Amino acid sequence: DQAVYAYSLDDYDWWAEQSEREFFPGLFGENLTIRGLPTDMHVGDRLLIGEVVLEATAPRIPCNTLAARMQDPSFGLKFREAARPGIYFRVLNEGDVRAGDAVTAVETAEHDVTILDLFRYKYRLSHDPDELRRYLVAPIAERMRSEIEHALESF
Repeated sequence: DQAVYAYSLDDYDWWAEQSEREFFPGLFGENLTIRGLPTDMHVGDRLLIGEVVLEATAPRIPCNTLAARMQDPSFGLKFREAARPGIYFRVLNEGDVRAGDAVTAVETAEHDVTILDLFRYKYRLSHDPDELRRYLVAPIAERMRSEIEHALESF
């Protein structure tokens, strides 16, 4: 469900504009760095890279590992505030991917849950049960699904 982490090269450009630090592909630990990767894909949208098919499942939630990698204890908060989390994907069809391969984003239009919806969910102090049920209809990553199901049980 979270086999591949992709980050947008455009978002790295944004980070570089905000900081005097150098930002480069792979810095956030992603498997793929893609120019033009939409920051706010819908869960279930797909990337086609040759014969490889990836399905968007969840945002990255910053952790201490990212802060340590960035050598900045406050980087998790900066990452959260930037709302440029990158996207985890499940692999629907395996294959080889090489630098420079063409990437096609395919909107499935099957679900109205976005990666940023799930990212923001993680930081809310209270939740609407109808919103949580809406998230569960989408093909979200199992770890997040379990967390949302647990939250829903509290209502």
